[in-house]
Amino acid sequence: MALSTGDLERLLACLLENDSETIRQATLQLKEPFQNPAIVPALASLVLSSQSQGVRQQASVLLRRRVQKHWENLDRPTIERLKLDLLRALLQEQQHIVAHSVAQVI
Repeated sequence: MALSTGDLERLLACLLENDSETIRQATLQLKEPFQNPAIVPALASLVLSSQSQGVRQQASVLLRRRVQKHWENLDRPTIERLKLDLLRALLQEQQHIVAHSVAQVI
């Protein structure tokens, strides 16, 4: 199941809610897409583009985990683009906690 960037952003925002049922449902919906290496560039896109600090933070934490799992399955152009995107995100991020999470991916 492929997720659009908007759907992924919505699900990550649900993970930040205080309602455990909302978190559980979002986690279930993310389980399958997280098995696919395509989730790595999708999460990187949110780190760069989301207006929500919480979503950028959540995306960067999850990105670190997914990069570790899927690195060997990513093609060279995706890896190079990911490196550039993460450096750009690190330089443009204004929130220290998000920048720290991005740095952990790098």
